[in-house]
Amino acid sequence: MKVAASRPAPGYTQKQLFQIAADIESYPNFLPLCQATRILERDGARMKVDNVFRLGPARVRFISQATFFAHERIEIVSTDGPFERLEITWRISLSEQNNCRVDFESDTRFKSRVFGKLAELFGAGTEESIVDAFIKEAARRFSRRE
Repeated sequence: MKVAASRPAPGYTQKQLFQIAADIESYPNFLPLCQATRILERDGARMKVDNVFRLGPARVRFISQATFFAHERIEIVSTDGPFERLEITWRISLSEQNNCRVDFESDTRFKSRVFGKLAELFGAGTEESIVDAFIKEAARRFSRRE
């Protein structure tokens, strides 16, 4: 199941927006469905993360690997827990007018068809709310109104 959402974020720098995307430990404070994250290992531009998400009545725990590409992109992958494959990409891009844009893409394949159907039911439209929450967090951190 591939989903994507994108939103302009004028007035913020790539560095500011990347800082939020890279602050995985704070995801439970602002991202929908995310209940807990804990960094298990840090190695340069990589992190191993223990995650807990809620999807409807299900609580999902899994380990992911995050790779950081300074100020531009974060790639998060997992084959743990219910996932046959989870691939998430955050992109922070700069337009010709020096405005930033936040892109969130997710490609998820579940080990169980039942869990896949549950994700479709309770996760529909989540990508838009994730990007909206991200922009609201930028406004909160950098004292702007959205």
